[in-house]
Amino acid sequence: MGFVTILFSIAAFFVIDTEHRKDEVTHYKDYIDKVAITIIDDETKIEMTFKEAAYYIMVAESNHELQAIKYNETFPHQYWNIHIGDRTMSEIIKEDILVALIRDMIYYNEAQKAGYELSEEALLECSLQAQDEYGAMTGKQFEATQYELEDYYNVIVKINLVKYYMTILMEEGYTEEELSVDGEYYQKTSEKYEVTKAEDIWKVISIGSITIN
Repeated sequence: MGFVTILFSIAAFFVIDTEHRKDEVTHYKDYIDKVAITIIDDETKIEMTFKEAAYYIMVAESNHELQAIKYNETFPHQYWNIHIGDRTMSEIIKEDILVALIRDMIYYNEAQKAGYELSEEALLECSLQAQDEYGAMTGKQFEATQYELEDYYNVIVKINLVKYYMTILMEEGYTEEELSVDGEYYQKTSEKYEVTKAEDIWKVISIGSITIN
């Protein structure tokens, strides 16, 4: 293959890759107000939209972005297509995101049922955290998530209530391992819930190109 042909191939890949990533942003925005996950127990039904789930996607993609750049500085998007067994990195991280979403929804509901709330001081800290992180969001993150500051704050409050509830459980004697998704306490608690995922939508969402370039 000649030098000119190689350059053309690289340029063509760049155009295709860039267009693919643009499409993923538009693609995700199509689903932003649809229900992503539903959990139901004997007392309650909680739904999470793809808009709220976008926070978890944004964090996961940001956490892996540096590794993607290290893997291929010119075309970091290739990192997400690495195969580990029969799954790509994108698919593995998507599953991790879903596990985290369901865990937080269950623990959030358990905290609410037990009557726990964040203190005024804790809510103020959530507000300051939301303002700082919201102010640091990139244009692509804004475009993909469609977040206003209130949206960001609401997610932060829920996550911090989950953390607070888990802290209380550890003070009662449960270990971090028991409370983890593979732990005995979480497994027993999650058995009380019926979990439904919007499989048809999650199937077509490609992690690694939604909120990052």
